[in-house]
Amino acid sequence: MALCYQPDQYPELLKSYMQEAYAALEHEDQHHYEMAVSKITMELKYLVKSHFLTDGEAEEMKSYFWGQVV
Repeated sequence: MALCYQPDQYPELLKSYMQEAYAALEHEDQHHYEMAVSKITMELKYLVKSHFLTDGEAEEMKSYFWGQVV
């Protein structure tokens, strides 16, 4: 699976959530994937408020990860 977002480019907490999500997808574990994506969503809100990401960047990333939910 090609990774659209490279975890190493992001702060440590978001990086760990992204790795968790990718691992869950790899193991076809939809429940853990959805939990990881929920954590990613919360962290993205924080990163927008901290001005690390723009609203547009966060929305694009959320759309990508939530788009993988079956």
